Amino acid sequence: MAYRVVVGSVNGKFTEVFQKISTLQSKNKFAFALVAGDLFRDESSTSVEDAENLESLLSGKIKVPLLTYFGMGAHGLPDAVIKKLEVTDGEV
Repeated sequence: MAYRVVVGSVNGKFTEVFQKISTLQSKNKFAFALVAGDLFRDESSTSVEDAENLESLLSGKIKVPLLTYFGMGAHGLPDAVIKKLEVTDGEV
């Protein structure tokens, strides 16, 4: 049986969430993760640390432990994410 992990709104705390999922993944072998809510923080309230974390995610420095799907939450996607999606056929 293939298990899935579902996470609520992350609001830009994806570094911590991906670390936790990585720990769970080592024990459970999930097929994929689903983020139901905002993966990214609202750009109007983004801190310098949030911007650095986003750049690290988009450049591959933050390890995403398994295939992860996310949709639109209450906030739009950050401009950097939109640009990445445009050049990578919809993959971050």
